[in-house]
Amino acid sequence: SFVATGRRHSVAPFVPVAAMSASCEAVVTRRRIDEASPECRRLSLSRQLSSCSTGSWPSSSRTSSPRSSTRAGTPSFVAEPVSCLCGEGLLRGPAPAAASPPRALRLRAAAAQLPHPEKVAYGGEDAFFVSTTGTAAGIADGVGEWGWRFGLNPRHFADELMAAAGGSTEQACELPPKAHASPADRAAAALAAGFAAVRAFGAATALVACLDASSGMVGVANLGDSGLRVLRRQDEPVLRDVTPEGSQQEGGHFSVVGRTEEQQHSFNQPFQLTRLPRAEDFPRLRAEGKGALVQAAKRQGNAKLDSPSDAQPYEFAVSAGDLLILGSDGLFDNLHDDEICRCVERWIDEAHDFHVGAETIAGFLAKAAARQAADEHAETPFSQRAKVAGLSSQGGKVDDITVVAAWVVPAE
Repeated sequence: SFVATGRRHSVAPFVPVAAMSASCEAVVTRRRIDEASPECRRLSLSRQLSSCSTGSWPSSSRTSSPRSSTRAGTPSFVAEPVSCLCGEGLLRGPAPAAASPPRALRLRAAAAQLPHPEKVAYGGEDAFFVSTTGTAAGIADGVGEWGWRFGLNPRHFADELMAAAGGSTEQACELPPKAHASPADRAAAALAAGFAAVRAFGAATALVACLDASSGMVGVANLGDSGLRVLRRQDEPVLRDVTPEGSQQEGGHFSVVGRTEEQQHSFNQPFQLTRLPRAEDFPRLRAEGKGALVQAAKRQGNAKLDSPSDAQPYEFAVSAGDLLILGSDGLFDNLHDDEICRCVERWIDEAHDFHVGAETIAGFLAKAAARQAADEHAETPFSQRAKVAGLSSQGGKVDDITVVAAWVVPAE
């Protein structure tokens, strides 16, 4: 099967959020990062934390998709907002320590994107959405193989998926209260609605998150290897690096109290939503010179593909002051949870400047991940998983990087 074969190179486009009025509760900011400059060089993570003020890929970046072409001239950094999703068979995170009566909440967020150095010209293949209500967000990572093998832009599929999923969450907020489902159900429904609306051929991993403003529950539906972390400030140092293996590391002021897990068929072959052409599409595709795609679709036949119902659902209880980090695999393949906490701690002061803080955090994490990806000697989550799978791997993984940072704040 051509679906999820070989080393998966994810790159993703962002979905521009429509202009928001002053009454919108989601705060959206956009910034730009210059392309890699000769002055950039590989840095250890400890040095990255003090030198990530320039947002570009290090000039020594290693490439992970040799068949991509490089073009110049497109901004490689954007900012926007987040949220959470859910479904059945919920995995639940711990409740906030505070026992005070629940208050209405919303998300104040910003996002940053740093495309793979070879895909800067078209912005990469990641996409995301943020609801104007401050209650939902999502991220999709387009599968790059559809570009170099079939001559399609992998971004289109991810773009359409996120645009439709985001529209679904907006409509859900307009329904009468009795029609509202749980955050998990809404996230799962948004993912399913998004996929049903896609008309482009392609594939992508996807994550949708929805916040129930009154209950303080975040629902997440995750299919593939993007991820979400819930960070909480601690008064005392705590054990904070929660890994799939269950290990923890001594940490400082922020800790990960909730996280999603990857869904993989095998190493580096994540679950993904796929739309293949049908027989009625074949003549047009052949006329367009897409014979390879036609043949691949025929070979696939009636084989079962991943669907929105395969997404793993989660629910996390959150309170004002918590921080959600939503990212594509470009972030979580290169930074451990404790490293993400360290990055956040560096840029957060006791005042909790939610607006500026989210923008700064998203951009700083994207740049830290990019520098780690270019370090050929770094011990990254990706290299560690590769070794567990019996493969020889060292250093980071160069990829598209999309990060959304969202503060949970009171709605009033």
